[in-house]
Amino acid sequence: MKELLEQGIIGDLKLIRTSQNSFARRYDWQTLLYREGGAMRNNLAHSIEQIMDLASNDELPKIHSKLAIWNSVGDAEDYVHISIEYANGLLCELECNPADAYNDSPLFYLYSTRGTTKVFPTRILVKYYLDGESPISVLDHKSLHSSDGKPAYCSYSIVWHEEEITLHADIWNAFGKITNRFYHALYDHIFNGGELFMKPEHVKAQAAIMCEVERHNPLELKFDKPE
Repeated sequence: MKELLEQGIIGDLKLIRTSQNSFARRYDWQTLLYREGGAMRNNLAHSIEQIMDLASNDELPKIHSKLAIWNSVGDAEDYVHISIEYANGLLCELECNPADAYNDSPLFYLYSTRGTTKVFPTRILVKYYLDGESPISVLDHKSLHSSDGKPAYCSYSIVWHEEEITLHADIWNAFGKITNRFYHALYDHIFNGGELFMKPEHVKAQAAIMCEVERHNPLELKFDKPE
């Protein structure tokens, strides 16, 4: 996704939508507030990190959010919706929905000025136009009419290009090679002074977003640690 954005194929990025949906009725420690559980810290922490990386921005953005308990048995949220707006106007919507029995939405939608990118676990779809092939229309201040004088709607022709990029399965093997890579990098930093690719300052900025969401959505602590 980031390589495609840097290439500028689909133009200027305006909106990112990402979701981690399923139909879930969890009952483990991730449903408990006293154990720092909840869908945001567990699931959407990864999405927030990816959004920050795509936006190349560690600032605290404007945030509108909703935390709720829909299907889980604990006191921590299992539904999360976060709407983020950065100072440059980039909008981001993140959702973790435990009531999605279909769960067929793309993992990411990228909406830009010249096209759209859809990201699935095994492939990326890109649809875009080239500036020289589809020029922008000239502004018309008058009401539009067809040749017979009837009111008309805007009409324009766009020459679309579509690409499908197959993703290697290892990219999504988060509990295998990617997790191992993270801990090997941490070991290398502690014992050999290697550079962290996840800087503490960046983690602090990510935590600030989650804390702001929790500040707007206080949940009631209902369960204590058992004797």
